[in-house]
Amino acid sequence: MNNVGKDVAMEVCCKYFEKDYNCCETVLLAFSELLGMESDIIPRIATPFGGGIHQRRHMCGALTGAIMAIGLRYGRSTPQGDREPVSERTGRIVEKFTEKYGSANCIEVLGFTPDDLEKVKRNKQQLRANICTPLIKQVAEWLWEELE
Repeated sequence: MNNVGKDVAMEVCCKYFEKDYNCCETVLLAFSELLGMESDIIPRIATPFGGGIHQRRHMCGALTGAIMAIGLRYGRSTPQGDREPVSERTGRIVEKFTEKYGSANCIEVLGFTPDDLEKVKRNKQQLRANICTPLIKQVAEWLWEELE
């Protein structure tokens, strides 16, 4: 990676999130930019993963975007390629995430249950500002460390 720091990575993530990209698109767009691997495929490939896999509140989109970014940097391009660099980094970031937030599932991180989806939709802007933005910054910091 180039010599930008964690703060810049977090800033770039915030820039995309403020433009109303979803959490997965945000992280993947920011890190594809920082890695110099921009493509018109991104954010399209990340779009269905926002809101915990298309608003189903499963795995957090920011975490999914981070895992995709790890794949951009360390993923294999042939079946014979080594999966270990991706597996190690993915394992560490998922472990940090679940340790800090208690779950990898979007709905649980937001503090709701699947029965509360209407409440989540009504409070979207407040949740984005108070929970998602700090979470994206934290994921960006961890991801920066994994990609160094």
